Amino acid sequence: MMSGEIWLEDEVKWRRMKPLQRIEALLERLSHGPQTKYRLYREISGCAPTSLESAIKECLENGLIEYQSELRYGKERKVYGLTNKGRKLLHILRSD
Repeated sequence: MMSGEIWLEDEVKWRRMKPLQRIEALLERLSHGPQTKYRLYREISGCAPTSLESAIKECLENGLIEYQSELRYGKERKVYGLTNKGRKLLHILRSD
């Protein structure tokens, strides 16, 4: 299987995930430390940008993640991290 086919297979997998599974994937990734949206997009296999945006927005609105703005090379970027509430939810999701 060529790498392009693997990516396509991962994208189909991401699209078939239910919203809660997408949120769990996002929380799982952030459990390894704070990350930018670009890095999350690159590291979550098959992640579609619009789906990632929706998952981030929902997590922010529900207090599962937070962000800090930082300046890098003259540009502001957001670095996302888990909150205690997000850690607790991830723990619950992992134990199911």
